[in-house]
Amino acid sequence: MITNAPESLPVEDALGRIAAAHGVSMDLGLERLRRVAERAGLLDVAVPLAIVAGTNGKGSTVACLETIWRMAGRRTGAFTSPHLVLFNERIRINGRNATDDEILSALDRVTPYIAPDTLTYFEAASLAAMVCFQMAGCDAIVLEVGLGGRLDAANLWDADGAILTSVALDHAEWLGTDLGVIATEKAAVARRGGVLVVGELNPPEALAPWAQQNGVELVSIEPVLKDLAPPARLGGAHHHRNAACAATLALEMVSLVPVSEDEIRRGLAEASVPGRLQSLSVEGVDAVLDVAHNPAAAEALAKALEPERLHVVFAALGDKDIDGIAQALMPIALSIACPGIESDRSLNPDELAVMFERHAGEGVLVESHVSVQAAWEAAAARARIDSARVLVVGSHVTAGEWLARYGANAGPPSERRAPSNE
Repeated sequence: MITNAPESLPVEDALGRIAAAHGVSMDLGLERLRRVAERAGLLDVAVPLAIVAGTNGKGSTVACLETIWRMAGRRTGAFTSPHLVLFNERIRINGRNATDDEILSALDRVTPYIAPDTLTYFEAASLAAMVCFQMAGCDAIVLEVGLGGRLDAANLWDADGAILTSVALDHAEWLGTDLGVIATEKAAVARRGGVLVVGELNPPEALAPWAQQNGVELVSIEPVLKDLAPPARLGGAHHHRNAACAATLALEMVSLVPVSEDEIRRGLAEASVPGRLQSLSVEGVDAVLDVAHNPAAAEALAKALEPERLHVVFAALGDKDIDGIAQALMPIALSIACPGIESDRSLNPDELAVMFERHAGEGVLVESHVSVQAAWEAAAARARIDSARVLVVGSHVTAGEWLARYGANAGPPSERRAPSNE
């Protein structure tokens, strides 16, 4: 269980000092990072490595593949982003979060090699993750792309196998709005002569000619999906597809990481990830936490929960398609509570409420609140009256603030409200 964040965050402080020297938070490209990694001796990875790109579904796909390989006896390293409560969630060693000491030791190793270059927060984190994996003796690694693919820090290392979970619109200011361009930009994490597992059953047309031109074999999840049971701890059809992505790549990489069908089944039965259709209960109110933050993710979430209707706590960052998300969530909403969240990129809760009111059905109350705590208390009060659940959604920040406040006191959901995999 993720519990309240500590008052002192030494890892965040160390990363912040490194990032401050660079000056901008986002700076896509691999040239600086490659130079630093080469000086630090971190370019060569001698163990099997997989990379996961895509608009949605990356986190759960990484968790599935990581757990499959653990069931096969591998000591795994997994790098994901962003985190919910603690940065340590981003670096997992054999299924556990890296400790502060491990991460700080890794940053101490990297820091002397940074100058004369500078690194962003995410770039420094990616190098620290690789050092942590080396120090821990990990013998299989899974990396999640932060944004895009071709220019993302995770793409510094040559992957033995790659996954493209899904292609949809998000981060348009960086990736544009052409789905074909987005698909090929994300697909560029695959290497010539390698495989790219594609989670979309009908991917953008641009993907096939790109793969042929770049010598990449596209592998569909359809054969595995038809025979694969849904993951036991991850509900919804979208997580079934994500599990199929992980299982398919595990089979494609079986010569590097031997794995049996039984180990795949056991891995998918054990895989879980916070903030993805996560069900909890606090003071008698059942909650569902999900980090859906674009229309495609919100639509998948709504389909997973239908025909249930819930009281919704929703807050998002300012670059999101709120109209599209609102349209996707409204069929399952009894009410909408829009809180302020602790991010300089967050939307004003009053403005957010106005956006949702444009799409609210008859009888659906929409209101704003100063904080996630205030929004939760209002939604929970209504849920007690209706015997309904509360959905906390819209951003990793939203779910993370809820977990930081309530996670330590949360318990398992009531059985009658447990989400279905069907």
